[in-house]
Amino acid sequence: METTPNRSVIICATQRSGSTMVCEDLTTANIGRPEEWFLKWQNDHKSFDEQALEQIYESGTSDSGIFGLKLMASQLVKTNWLLAPVVQAKSDGRPFAALRALVQSPEWVWIRRRDSIAQAVSHFLAKKSGVYHVVKSEQGFRPGSFVSEANHSTKISDVEFDFKGIMAEWYSIQRDTLICSMFFEATAIKPIEIWYEDYTGSLVEHLASQFGVTVNTEGKERNLTRMPQGRSQDMRHKFVEELFARA
Repeated sequence: METTPNRSVIICATQRSGSTMVCEDLTTANIGRPEEWFLKWQNDHKSFDEQALEQIYESGTSDSGIFGLKLMASQLVKTNWLLAPVVQAKSDGRPFAALRALVQSPEWVWIRRRDSIAQAVSHFLAKKSGVYHVVKSEQGFRPGSFVSEANHSTKISDVEFDFKGIMAEWYSIQRDTLICSMFFEATAIKPIEIWYEDYTGSLVEHLASQFGVTVNTEGKERNLTRMPQGRSQDMRHKFVEELFARA
């Protein structure tokens, strides 16, 4: 197998935390191509081998030679398990040895969101409507499960409020946030922490400096566009009201 990438960025996130937006910014800036490259193998581990790993290295590496990867909290354990028979990992007493051996000295980035209720509502609406991302054009950056802005329907506004459903999403987010936190604690990895509410794109400048890459994003707007906020805000307000009513 070829030498593992020596310049890389790994995004760690929970659902609906803004990670796709960050991944588009890095891809546009030629700082890797971070996507969920291991997702297709989560339920097909028998066919994962060195050739599959090489394909992931190739798919995630931008023209600048930087490898990019996104791992959701729920994928950390499964990805380490997938990699264990394939990569050469030295045992140092810390967990996730195979995952830590995937690339050489990566920059880890942890995407977080303060408003976990809005995050839970967002994931609830996405799951019920099937609309996870909206893009301006089908020619630019396109994440999984997207719809074009021109063809965007009223699916989200048709989703009915469900207090228990949103609460289940909130618990899931708390669990996944805990998994991320304990992963970084157990591995002694110190990630760059990015909060969705504070994100300005400065991460691109920081990583470009770290990797020695010249970035020119002038005139390049995101292809991702914000999901309709009205229904989400109304549902968040209703959830808080019912939360107090049930207290």
